Amino acid sequence: MSGRIVSYWMQRRWWGTWCRRAGVVLDALAGAEVDGRAAQAVALLALIAGQDVEPAEGSDGTDGRWRIARKVAADPVVSTFDPDSRHVHKSRH
Repeated sequence: MSGRIVSYWMQRRWWGTWCRRAGVVLDALAGAEVDGRAAQAVALLALIAGQDVEPAEGSDGTDGRWRIARKVAADPVVSTFDPDSRHVHKSRH
């Protein structure tokens, strides 16, 4: 297999696992009273976990099966250090 195919497969697998784990955390915190920085962290986790994925084919998302979305998130968060940042420039260094 070419490196590009393997890389895409690994990326899909990583995102699926990451989203399932984020879902477990968010489910565990559902209904919990969190405030301040903890509430901001939970909101950021939910936003980032959901902005680039969609339920896998034949799934409604509740079974933990996700795929990389074939769309661009509206107003995406591209940096957790600066959530107001909307553009990323790759470094040439």
